[in-house]
Amino acid sequence: AELGSEASLVVLNPAFKAYSSGEPICSGHLLVLKALKALAGANYALNLGTKHGQDVDTVLGRSLQISGETVVDCAEVNATTGEGRPTAWRLVLFERFEYSPLNQRRFPEFHSLLRAEQIMCFYHKEAEAFLEYRPQLGPAPIFRESARVSLKARKRASWMWKIESLTLFRAARPVVSDDSQLFRVKHVVTDTYLCQTGGILEMTSDISAPGTTFSFRNFSPEENPFEEKSIQDKGLVYIRNASGATLQQKQRDDEAIVSKDNAPSGHGVVIGEPWKETPAILNNAPEPSERDALLLMPVLPGSFKSVIALRSAVHVIDDFGKLLLEIPAGENWTNGSNSASPS
Repeated sequence: AELGSEASLVVLNPAFKAYSSGEPICSGHLLVLKALKALAGANYALNLGTKHGQDVDTVLGRSLQISGETVVDCAEVNATTGEGRPTAWRLVLFERFEYSPLNQRRFPEFHSLLRAEQIMCFYHKEAEAFLEYRPQLGPAPIFRESARVSLKARKRASWMWKIESLTLFRAARPVVSDDSQLFRVKHVVTDTYLCQTGGILEMTSDISAPGTTFSFRNFSPEENPFEEKSIQDKGLVYIRNASGATLQQKQRDDEAIVSKDNAPSGHGVVIGEPWKETPAILNNAPEPSERDALLLMPVLPGSFKSVIALRSAVHVIDDFGKLLLEIPAGENWTNGSNSASPS
C-alpha cells in the first residue's frame, strides 16, 4: 500500500547514550530504527547485514542486472532482534513535510513551485521544440520540433530530464532564480548529465565532471537578478551554466540542413528527422535573449513510471545478451546439461 501498514511504523531511538528518549531529532543524527509492532513475538530493528550466506557474484547474478556501473558491492538490508548491535542510520532530510506528494491537497501553494528531483520537459516556445537527447545522434543534446504541448499529451522518453541537487541534505528543496544556486540536469533514460566541455554543450556519465552544474533564472524583465525568487513548475526559465552562459537553440541554416525534400533516397540513411532537429548550444552573452526562455512542463507520474519500467526491462535484456555472449562457442545447452556440438 502507498501509505504502508501498521507493520511499517518504526520508532526512532538514539544510537548512543549521548541523547535520551524524547529529545528532538535533527537531520544527521545517528539513530536505530526499531519496528513498533512485534513480529512473531520479537521486536526487530532495521539492519545492514554483512553475512548473507551467499557470495557477491551469486547475489548479483540473481538480480540479473550485473553489468551496471553503479553496482560495485552489495549487502543485505534485513532486520535483527538486537542480539548483535543493530546498524546505526544517519537520517538526512530529503524534503519538507509540506512538499510530500501525499500532502498536495493540504499545501497546494508548495506544489506549484519547481523543486529538485522533479522530472521535467524543457520546451522552446519560439522554436516549438523540446530539449532532447538521443545517443545515436551524437554526444550533444538537441531541440526537436513537436506540437505535443498539452500537459496530458504523451511525451517522448528522450525529452525527460531530472533536476538534481548537489547535496543529499534537502535534496528536494525548491529551485530558486539565483545564479549562485547550482543544480545538475540529468537525462532520465540514459543516466547522463548536461555538461559544458570547453565551449561545447554535451552529455557525460561522470557526475563529478567539471561543467555539470547549472542555475535557473526566471523569465521576467522586471525581476531583480540579485533577489532570490521561487520558480513556478510551469513557468518560463533560462538555464545558465556556472560562468553565466545561457542554453539556447542554435540558429538554423536552412540551406545546409537536411529536409524531407532533400533527404537521401535509395540506400542513403538519415538518422532521426534532421528537418525537425537543431543543436542546443551555450551563448556567452551577458544577458539572455527573450527567445531563449524555456517553458517548464512537468512529466505526469504515470508516464515516468512507464519509462522506468521499460528502462529496467532493457537493462535486463542487455545483461542477458551479454551473458549469452560469454557462452563458449560450440557449446549446446539442452535440458540443463551441455554437450559439444560441431562448430
